[in-house]
Amino acid sequence: MSDLERFEQSADMRLIEYHRKQLGKGAPPPTRAWSGAASEVLQAAAPVDTPQPAVSGARLSVDVFAMPEAGLIPGAVVTLSVIVQSDGTLGADDVRLAVPLPGETEYRAGSLLIDGRATEEAAEAFLGAGLAIPVLAAGRRMTALWKVKVRTGTHPIIVAPRVTSRNAGIVGGNALVLSRAERDLFAPLPEQYKPPEPLPERPFYELDDDEAHDFGAREVSSDEPLMVMPDVAPLEVLPEPALEVAAPEVEIPAAFAVEPLPLPTPVEIPAPAPTVRDVRLGCSLDAATVALVQKMFEGESYGQIAHYLLQNALACSLTGTTDSLRGHFAQQGALLSRALLSRKLRKPLKVSDFSTGATSLDLREAFDDIAATSPRAPLWMPLTAADVEFCAGSDEAHDALASFIRIRQLAVALQVRCVDVADPQEKGRIETLLAEYARSARSVINRIFIRSKLTRDPDPFPASDPASDALARRVINALSRVLQA
Repeated sequence: MSDLERFEQSADMRLIEYHRKQLGKGAPPPTRAWSGAASEVLQAAAPVDTPQPAVSGARLSVDVFAMPEAGLIPGAVVTLSVIVQSDGTLGADDVRLAVPLPGETEYRAGSLLIDGRATEEAAEAFLGAGLAIPVLAAGRRMTALWKVKVRTGTHPIIVAPRVTSRNAGIVGGNALVLSRAERDLFAPLPEQYKPPEPLPERPFYELDDDEAHDFGAREVSSDEPLMVMPDVAPLEVLPEPALEVAAPEVEIPAAFAVEPLPLPTPVEIPAPAPTVRDVRLGCSLDAATVALVQKMFEGESYGQIAHYLLQNALACSLTGTTDSLRGHFAQQGALLSRALLSRKLRKPLKVSDFSTGATSLDLREAFDDIAATSPRAPLWMPLTAADVEFCAGSDEAHDALASFIRIRQLAVALQVRCVDVADPQEKGRIETLLAEYARSARSVINRIFIRSKLTRDPDPFPASDPASDALARRVINALSRVLQA
């Protein structure tokens, strides 16, 4: 045995060899298990390429994609896709694929494509209980693509596919989380309602304007103390009062005595009576129109189109000097009737087709001329200076949606507010209903305006709220009783 081999031999091996020699036995047989040679260690540490076992059986891999995945705003359209790949050695039997519609989203009708083919009849099963696939052969895949519209909300959009099979294992298919755009929770406060900025606080050693005026403003050097003593005014010496000398009393003879004349009684001038403006706009709503509008809120809902027609019918006008006002609402009624017909025929509605009309109404002449007041009507509104100013508005150029919203605002601003009935309690109930419906209409118009700022494809005729429909029916029933009395 060479010296190198003896050096590389472990101590345990050398000890076993020594004991075998003492017992008269030969050297132990060579073995790799007891060898401590460096060459053996390096050979044992060398990596060995172990072949990976081939996948056998049926297996399905699921991948979900979305475009876009972040920065979603209300009204945004997201394209979703899911790919199911059969990458095993056997085909997958009884496959069922379902992707439930995420919360705060709306499915875009007609957008579902299965393997590139439009399959709208399978949308209900695909978004619900699951789309049944009898067999997905090995090496084949199935692709589904559809679109959803993001609705108003604060939660993220979660897309969670569900894939099951009778004989295949499922790999992947994790839920996809789509984040919304960050936005301020509160609208900025208008400038006229912001509190004034507080004045900067002066250091305690500086004088304000009043103190400087009282103490005599002057510059104080750094060597002088930071304390200003006020100037002490000299005591004012008051003049001594002059001695009054009583005049001698002179007795006047009775012949020269003159009696004092009586003072005239003051005459009270009555104050001028205040001028009372009693300018009214009357509503030409009749029983036939009420019955026509009432049918629109029964059965199938026509959304905001029915409310626009009701608001247009409740708008007041003044005969004589403002015939254009009555003609304006007659024109809007014809446009809205055409929109209602298009909705019944399932035709697309463009806001540019229904934004025709005046966006400002000049009612100054009617307000200044009290003699032009329309005859007393059971349904009316008092015309105030604020109403005249709002209706005058601005005549600047607007886009189609801005013009449509402005016309709707004018109809709500001139809506009936007062009802002439004998029972004061019934009068109060009906006028409260009218005021509540006007507030609801203004709120809906504001929401449409805000949504138009957030989306590029606004809809001026959205679906109506069930609570708003119920309030409109109560208003119609109350006005029907007034017109029948």
